[in-house]
Amino acid sequence: MNRIISLALTALTALTLLGATTARAQPARAPLAPEVKQTLRDTRARFAPQIAPIKRDLRDARQALRDELARPQPSDATLRQLEDRMIADRQRLAQLHAQADAELRARLSPRDYARVLMKRAARMHHHGGRGGSPAQVAPPAP
Repeated sequence: MNRIISLALTALTALTLLGATTARAQPARAPLAPEVKQTLRDTRARFAPQIAPIKRDLRDARQALRDELARPQPSDATLRQLEDRMIADRQRLAQLHAQADAELRARLSPRDYARVLMKRAARMHHHGGRGGSPAQVAPPAP
């Protein structure tokens, strides 16, 4: 009899915990309101012209670094130059993402911005840590 009660309590505890986990996960899965999505698209469109050339340069520098490392005798000076270029590009991207985040935070309600952050965290988890800024959460314009 005690074993049945113990199993029942264990099952109830598991269901309670599962229910609590499911309830906490709901806000992250709730769709963003259309006006929030539009704000995200507008912000992304405003920053895209500044971000795109930096991303291209970062990609080019990464490829040049790969090429240099593939040489039999890579040049330390060239490696340092490419490393510095990549670091500078990453810092500029981080600054632009921070500006976009600040703009979003100013334009959205605290609740909407929190939902955007939750969507971003879910996206980062789903894509193995590649999430970008909340401005990049919105789907592309139709």
